[in-house]
Amino acid sequence: MNPYLDSIGKRVKLLRLQHSMSMSELAEALNIKISQSTVSNIEADKVSPNAEVIIALSQYFNVSTDWLLTGQEWSHKFSSDDDIALAEIVEETEKLYRKMTNLRVLARVRKLNRAKMDLIPDDDDQK
Repeated sequence: MNPYLDSIGKRVKLLRLQHSMSMSELAEALNIKISQSTVSNIEADKVSPNAEVIIALSQYFNVSTDWLLTGQEWSHKFSSDDDIALAEIVEETEKLYRKMTNLRVLARVRKLNRAKMDLIPDDDDQK
């Protein structure tokens, strides 16, 4: 089995990152009672998702529950070269997600700075 997909948490994280979602966005998208911290704990393999969560993930991401639980549907079809390529895709996806997140934060900071500058009176206005 591919070590990058050897747990349900890693498979959930891969799916979430492939869809450019935050943990809270995924929790909300599933339309079941699940929190961002629960998604985090699932991805970290600290807790196992219950049947309701597994079914919701399966339906949302259009993958089988077998693959979520065991990873078998994908892994038995891949060669070792495919495993390497998949590992590179996972790594690149994580980098892109972090970059997107940083760009969103930067955009918010710039927006706040512009708003702050609008509140500061010009020297001409003070005369």
